[in-house]
Amino acid sequence: MAQALKELVLKKDALEEEIKELIKSLELTPVGVKGPLTDRDGFPRNDIDVNAIREMRHDLVCKQNDHINLMKQIEKDMAELHTKLREQKEKERAERGEVAPPKQEEPKIEKQLDPFVKVNRVDADSPAERAGLHEGDEITQFGSVDKDQVTQFGLKVLSELVQRNVGNAVMIKVLRRGQTVTVRLIPQRWSGVGFLGCHLLPI
Repeated sequence: MAQALKELVLKKDALEEEIKELIKSLELTPVGVKGPLTDRDGFPRNDIDVNAIREMRHDLVCKQNDHINLMKQIEKDMAELHTKLREQKEKERAERGEVAPPKQEEPKIEKQLDPFVKVNRVDADSPAERAGLHEGDEITQFGSVDKDQVTQFGLKVLSELVQRNVGNAVMIKVLRRGQTVTVRLIPQRWSGVGFLGCHLLPI
């Protein structure tokens, strides 16, 4: 388990380097990571290699998704390894005839996350309204996405998470009048545009 975890971490580090190199290569082009590939008339720009940039952007999105999945696997494996090590220590104590010290319940301290987007509109009868999102809510966590991921990879990780979870519940933490509130939102098709029915502004 420990060796497999080390290999995952090495894989993560290598993937992060590949992502950095892709971003660096895209930023050397006139359009960067997100700039338009067409001119004002809607034709492909003639000052760039459009196909090459599309391929790099596609590769970047794929690697960013791989990174998210890899981080989830690392977190899961670390939790399992911690549990196994604790069980092994308890077993060794029992074999030596030692009495394990009483377990002290650790206080549950929830990390305060920083908001990264603000809800500036909620459409009527939308998935967002039914979930209980309010205008003015500041989102600190959207499923597995938090400010660190958005800072590193951009808001695209948020839209990708929504598209991957159409029809599935996503837990969202928001700051509302100084209080942390958790809502359960199910991205889905409705009578309006998109899968959420709300407009989000970066903070």
